[in-house]
Amino acid sequence: MKSKILFVIESLICGGAEKSLTTLLNLIDYNRYDVSLQLFNYTGEFMRYVPQQVKLLPQLPSSVVEGMSLPQQIFTGKWRAAKAHIIFSYLIRQKTCINNNDIFTRYWKTYGPLISANPNEYDVAIAYGQRLPTFYVATKVNAKRKYAWINIIPQLNEVNRQFQKPIYKLFDKVICVSEASRQRSKELFELSDERTRIVTDILDPAMVNRLADEIPEFEIDTTRPMILTVARLDYVCKGYDIALEAAKILRDRGVNFVWYALGKGDCYAEMKKYIEEHNLNNYFILLGSTSNPYPYFKRCTIYAQTSRYEGYGISIAEARMLNRPVVCTEFGSVWKQMVQGKNGIVTPINPTAVADAIQTLLTDKNLYNSIQQCQMQEEKGNTFEIENIYFIIDE
Repeated sequence: MKSKILFVIESLICGGAEKSLTTLLNLIDYNRYDVSLQLFNYTGEFMRYVPQQVKLLPQLPSSVVEGMSLPQQIFTGKWRAAKAHIIFSYLIRQKTCINNNDIFTRYWKTYGPLISANPNEYDVAIAYGQRLPTFYVATKVNAKRKYAWINIIPQLNEVNRQFQKPIYKLFDKVICVSEASRQRSKELFELSDERTRIVTDILDPAMVNRLADEIPEFEIDTTRPMILTVARLDYVCKGYDIALEAAKILRDRGVNFVWYALGKGDCYAEMKKYIEEHNLNNYFILLGSTSNPYPYFKRCTIYAQTSRYEGYGISIAEARMLNRPVVCTEFGSVWKQMVQGKNGIVTPINPTAVADAIQTLLTDKNLYNSIQQCQMQEEKGNTFEIENIYFIIDE
């Protein structure tokens, strides 16, 4: 009999965890496993990559109700939802609510009681992402074994840490994508070595190369050296403020380039304002989000990642897979895949250092070519990691 597996993720928008999960779902052996997928929001660029063998569970009724306006909730007699709506709206307007972790903690405290339990029983349930998937699997799913997947280096204030710590204690194991992510998770949630494991995000070179040959969705300028960043539009973790300042430095130095950012996020308006105020409209361009970023990887001159925190850095791995020289900042897990001066340049986390490295790669053709030659010799992908996932599921 096949093992029944449930994966839970918030949505399938263009992001690292979403990309990792869809790759996994395209590799898993459906002769061995009966796989279900629960989303909170059935939207996102990666929905088209979900294999037909995966059972998409119905959208949670609470998601529909909470999407209503307050008058609609009252008019339709959804009194508990209306009360939660009022309380949640009040809580997220407090000065102490300053980041997404604060928002999701308060969301679960207000809307969580309205979310009904999953009526099925599973052999394994996997919360493939932080916050909502983790809260849901821990408290609303009946499974013989539960695993929480952490693909970042968590950054929590004490209030959120105290809220999430007992939730993570409900899982049989916490799976992290790197040693840096594992150590931080152990520290925050007081987990033992035995309760944690490392499984790197799976990258399938065959899939990446096939998609890289498609025509780009957005028009791009191919007459100038092209810098690319693929990441959520975020300052704190993804460091787009560093990228913008680095672009300004390069422009002021007279460097010829265009820098494209692929992604969506809360910092869009702030980034757009910075671009306009510093006359970077012709140099730093926000393309938006796409289900297939790989044609842009294939066409870029340099891939740049200016993150302050990364659980692993899946976009860097994808750039290396397509032999694109990388400039990235020295976040915690960077040395898991980067070799200084060999497959790219790792810089301190500041705009000047990033600009210097980009300018060096654009002007030093010998260094650029040597990095590409090194990348061509690197082992591509890690589909063998699927065996670690089978081991976790079957243990």
